[in-house]
Amino acid sequence: MAVSIRGKAMSEVDAEDKGTMASISADIKQVEKILKSVKGYAIAANKNSLTSTVISGSTPGIDEAITKFEENGIKAIRLSVSAAFHTKIVEPAAEPLSKYLDTIKFNTPTIKISSNVLGDFFPDDPLEIREIMKKQVGAAVEWTKQTLAMYKAGANTFIEVGPKRALSSFIADILKDKNILSIAGNHPKKGGIKSFNEILAASASLGNNIPRLSSDSSIFSDQFRWKTTKIVKSEIIKPLKKITHTDGDFSSFMDKTLEYLDSEAGKVHKFSLNLDPIVITGIGVGLPGKHKEVFAEDNFERIFKGENLIENVSDKNKDAQLDKNIRRLIKKSSGAAEFFTPESYNDVIKLAGIAGKFSLVDEFKTDEKITSTFDNTTSLATAAGLLALRDAGIPLVQAYRKTTTGSFLPIGWELPSELQDDTGVIFASAFPGYNTFSKDMADFYDHSYKEKSKKLLNELYSEINRKIESEHDKKYLLNKLNKELNE
Repeated sequence: MAVSIRGKAMSEVDAEDKGTMASISADIKQVEKILKSVKGYAIAANKNSLTSTVISGSTPGIDEAITKFEENGIKAIRLSVSAAFHTKIVEPAAEPLSKYLDTIKFNTPTIKISSNVLGDFFPDDPLEIREIMKKQVGAAVEWTKQTLAMYKAGANTFIEVGPKRALSSFIADILKDKNILSIAGNHPKKGGIKSFNEILAASASLGNNIPRLSSDSSIFSDQFRWKTTKIVKSEIIKPLKKITHTDGDFSSFMDKTLEYLDSEAGKVHKFSLNLDPIVITGIGVGLPGKHKEVFAEDNFERIFKGENLIENVSDKNKDAQLDKNIRRLIKKSSGAAEFFTPESYNDVIKLAGIAGKFSLVDEFKTDEKITSTFDNTTSLATAAGLLALRDAGIPLVQAYRKTTTGSFLPIGWELPSELQDDTGVIFASAFPGYNTFSKDMADFYDHSYKEKSKKLLNELYSEINRKIESEHDKKYLLNKLNKELNE
């Protein structure tokens, strides 16, 4: 009931400007430092994690703040909200909630309960608890402090109960250097049942005693029994120990590695694993994000944390989509698809993965002349391939060319000779090199029709020139023709 009253009161807040909110990809220290320079009303409202803070305030204040963050290279995304929650703007909503809370009896907690107002645990006094609850409407959400307080108190298993996985992702970021388990109870792409099974499995892996229930137990709903995952007994393969070898050349390293893997092959033969031929593999990952490097060192961590790198498309890009008269393919709810031509900002692509900083020459020291001939896809493939080789532990060695005098000149880098015939790089991209293809087609047609247009224009002016008598008009016409042809 309290939640309903709180929501109703929030929706009825009477203010000329109900304000707005924005998500900032930075920790609270960075956010508060920049907010000090904002003249309008903007505060840190949700202190979510070490890499995420939500600001809230007046519409002009948030607009100013977003500009400040972007000027400092920090991603800022406006949120679609009805008001500036957790600010003084919505504090009038606290009055009806306060009156209702006064009618409820609060008891001394039997277990510790965390408060997002305090960033710590509620006190034992029921009257103090009530007063803290009344402040929740206009107070900031101290989730980072909450998480750290729970961990300090001994919590190391965090299970998010509810839709999606925002809180479990925040916890994983806040305690990323700690030995903890943070798991969502209802992952949006897995559903509640599979997520619940994963919670049981994860909890059991930590040594917790999970009671085994038969599938016909009355505790299960019919839906759970229909969809529950079949559990089978399996043996566990112990991971191979890490191979390190620093003596000798690369060929020696390969020999030692193959000897060790051959000795281990018999232990896993019964699992029908194909260990012949041995393949050393590595991965290089590039991610979007206009305020980050495409091949940033923490790309894998961003993927594992489920970080959203889709951003708002700029107005300049939206204008370009309209100017180019692009045809879009859209799918209807019925499953049918159709082409249509965007005619306004409402029709164009508004969200996209936007490339950040990337230079094959600066970051990977490739030859500038050769690199200048690459399109985007080739450049990305080359960078990803070099990183994959590094990840696999395969070095590049200096290559030399023997001169006529018998000396050797360095000519670049190459794979060790032992690996050149058997090593390849597979590049996978969400977007093939259509940009270069479309540019080549545009250049071709521009050249073809431009020459044809020039010829027609010459013929037109010649015919007009032939029919006029005034030398002054002929001179004017010639100047006009030259101007047209040079544009």
